[in-house]
Amino acid sequence: MAAREVFVATALAAAVALAAGCRREDGPPPPAHEEGAKDVISETRAIELARAACAGKAEIPAGVRPRVSLADGKYVVVFPADLPPGTRGADYHAKVTLDAKTGAVIEVLGGS
Repeated sequence: MAAREVFVATALAAAVALAAGCRREDGPPPPAHEEGAKDVISETRAIELARAACAGKAEIPAGVRPRVSLADGKYVVVFPADLPPGTRGADYHAKVTLDAKTGAVIEVLGGS
């Protein structure tokens, strides 16, 4: 019976600690932030900055919907182009890389 009482007391203590928000010290640390929750500019702002960066460098036709990705502290905004089958060349009008925190333009590639 004594072993059962120890087990129940241990299980109860663990449940109380879990409910209080405690965790084991040897467990993995909780994530600092979810991706995208960091101090970065919005996707909408990244698209605006990318369009402005293309002015005079690459022509972006009206109605082109950009693809936006965020990785390693950088936004990459791609303005895709539809190429006929079998055509070689870039599949984008422009590809703009921005610093995700400041919005500074890192690189502009024109796909003409």
